[in-house]
Amino acid sequence: MSWRRLFRAPHETRGGWSWHTGSAAWKSRAAVEGIPGLRRGGGYLVITPRLPDSWPGFTARLSVEATDNAVSVQRGDDRTSRASSACALVPLDGAGHEVVVMLT
Repeated sequence: MSWRRLFRAPHETRGGWSWHTGSAAWKSRAAVEGIPGLRRGGGYLVITPRLPDSWPGFTARLSVEATDNAVSVQRGDDRTSRASSACALVPLDGAGHEVVVMLT
């Protein structure tokens, strides 16, 4: 069905773009918070990565509460290491931070 028909009878009350926007927001949140484990928790940036075994790591630059952060998560020599207990807290204090999380 064409999106133009979605706004005509009998479909005019069936969500339309609000549904798409909501889905995109949830996918974006899952992409940032789920695998890389980057989220805000109180006055901190909380980093709890959960990487697939095939990922060697990742880098990210993000600004939260006027605090610029450069985050690098790297896997050690053991490529099957898990990050279930890895966690880093970065204060959202307005200063710039460079964070390296090594998964072992």
